[in-house]
Amino acid sequence: MILILLLVIIFFVLIYIDKRSTYDNITPYIKMESVGNVQIFIPYYIWQTNKKTRILEECYQGREIYYLKATFIITHCDSGFRGANFIEKKVICWGQPAIQTTGNEDTYIINQYGQGNNPFQFNQIKINNEIIEIREYLSNAVDINIDEKEEVLSVLEKIIENNDIKKEEAENVLEIFNKYEPLLSLATNIITLIRSFI
Repeated sequence: MILILLLVIIFFVLIYIDKRSTYDNITPYIKMESVGNVQIFIPYYIWQTNKKTRILEECYQGREIYYLKATFIITHCDSGFRGANFIEKKVICWGQPAIQTTGNEDTYIINQYGQGNNPFQFNQIKINNEIIEIREYLSNAVDINIDEKEEVLSVLEKIIENNDIKKEEAENVLEIFNKYEPLLSLATNIITLIRSFI
């Protein structure tokens, strides 16, 4: 009975300490996934509800994380995963490589999966003009099947929104461009950009 009472007292003391803590320095643990994305996890104990809240506030969707000389964007997080033992839980977040435009918007900074953030010079106005021309061509083309059209349009949308393009997606779209000569001639700068993901 005394032991149970002691454990209850300790538990409430730990809850009190958690409520009083600011958790200004939360250290995430990061590991690379096979597809070039990252997984970020931060442990907390079952009584640390305040710490869990602070973790979720800090690891919000869209936040930039720097790892292995590269920049990643957090896409989503979740909590309550099992930790190392029965009193430990963890928040897990997932991140994907960031693509950024900088300076005069002629430079794309691309994460090349472990090689860091590498700048590539592209004229963004030309890229945007090519996207418009390709979209217009695809809307009228009858010799390109709908799956190929959707694959190309999906990658173009990712370029516009500065989202990650996976290596497999880049290879598939390059194959489509090479298959149809009009697309090939319309996409000079886009092809160079997409090749940087391979």
